[in-house]
Amino acid sequence: MYIDKYQINSYGNEYKGNKTFKNQLLTSVKSKDGNRLKKMISFLEEYEELHHPYNSEIELIINIKRTED
Repeated sequence: MYIDKYQINSYGNEYKGNKTFKNQLLTSVKSKDGNRLKKMISFLEEYEELHHPYNSEIELIINIKRTED
């Protein structure tokens, strides 16, 4: 399966001074270049290890749109 475009967002706590801001967008990766699903799985596993080495809640939304022939 080929993924035409993707966006990966990573949320967590952000600390500024002595204040904690919860559920802030920390990192974002997006591309319109696309990739094969098999390669995306490896990328996602490595991305999670780098940015969320502990407990994570992952939400996956896949939209399949029919193209006009």
